[in-house]
Amino acid sequence: MRGLIKILCTVIAASACLTACISDEISSSSSDRPEFSSDSLRFGQVWMGETSPAVAVTVYNRCDKVMRITDVSVSGVRGADVRLNVDGFSGTAFHDLDIRPGDSIIVLADVLPEASVIGGRIDFSVNGAVTSLPFVGEALDPLILRDVTVTADTRLEAGAIVRVFGCLTVADGATLLIEEGASVYFHDGASLCVAGRLVAQGTPDAQIKLCGDRLGNVVTSIPFDIIPGQWGGVSVEGGSVDMKCVNVFNPVVALKCGEEAEVSLDNCRLTNASQRVVDAASSCIEAVGCEFSSSPDGVVVLNGGRASFGRCTFASDYLFAASTGALLQLSDEATVEVGESIFFGSCPDLSPANPSGALFERCTFRSHGSDDNMFVGCLWNCDPLFDVDAGRYVFDYRLKQDSPARAILCGVRTDRYGVSGSLPGAYNS
Repeated sequence: MRGLIKILCTVIAASACLTACISDEISSSSSDRPEFSSDSLRFGQVWMGETSPAVAVTVYNRCDKVMRITDVSVSGVRGADVRLNVDGFSGTAFHDLDIRPGDSIIVLADVLPEASVIGGRIDFSVNGAVTSLPFVGEALDPLILRDVTVTADTRLEAGAIVRVFGCLTVADGATLLIEEGASVYFHDGASLCVAGRLVAQGTPDAQIKLCGDRLGNVVTSIPFDIIPGQWGGVSVEGGSVDMKCVNVFNPVVALKCGEEAEVSLDNCRLTNASQRVVDAASSCIEAVGCEFSSSPDGVVVLNGGRASFGRCTFASDYLFAASTGALLQLSDEATVEVGESIFFGSCPDLSPANPSGALFERCTFRSHGSDDNMFVGCLWNCDPLFDVDAGRYVFDYRLKQDSPARAILCGVRTDRYGVSGSLPGAYNS
């Protein structure tokens, strides 16, 4: 008992000493300045006329005395209205905020854009000295389409920024051409429905983007880009799709094909779908140099029809649910040829493991197996060594230098990054 009392007395004495060592004296030195968790506030891209998501910065007192911030305000603002929240209180200006030694406060800011370029600074006044934290951003002013049906040949020009609400429909007999560098953003529940013809022709230097319209980050450094299910995806019902250097990400189903749909994909990336990346029934699909990655209910699912995949990467590191499907799922009615492609992910390579009507030549698989008349010149139990770090939200399916998949040499072609080479899979590096 005496030992316990002695320990308690020691702890109480130590706590008292620690409290006594923290000064309640307010600093009067102009050299005592606040420090920040980042060198600027970056809003990134935001929508014109809509309040941006809030961006946060931590303000630290590294001094040995209480720091009194006499004023917090914004200055030099251009292109936007700015609102602040300082340590839990909203406003445009704040006075006499005390930060104890070694402590900190959180400052949040959002902007309502009025011009394409956003800038300014947040000023912190301490003992007559001003420390400024700059902020920057870019406002996008898109062409807005609401439940539009394309009934005649229509072109979205190079570099266009388009925002879709509802369904963008390409009617039978019409062609929608999307030129290089265009970005088409789809609001929650929106989709692209093709009964006619969709032609999207990007280049390695000016790729086309089809994605959800949530900009910026969910929290801190986690981008909305990785959040699946933000829009419906591309649906092809009896029409045709011809896409080159197109990125389709964060949909429910990236590409859904009905009967008699015809699809040609060249150097495309379809990724991060909340259900399936490709879901096709009795369709004709030809894909070269494409990445199909990350969805829980099967990545590429073919119910009948014909498909050809050359130099493609099938991968899955889906974060939001357990995978119940395979990288490539085939019904008995599907006829598929796959060449010089890579299969690797957190789900099975194939379903069924030995699909009838399929031929795999010079492919790599994560699973154990051996060659036969269906699998020719393949590498088994092969980890291609992708640069994937789920903790940092990095999902790069290019091959590292020591990848065993490099043992398969192919003809020279240029990938969607513009890199020429002879590696299997979608990428030459």
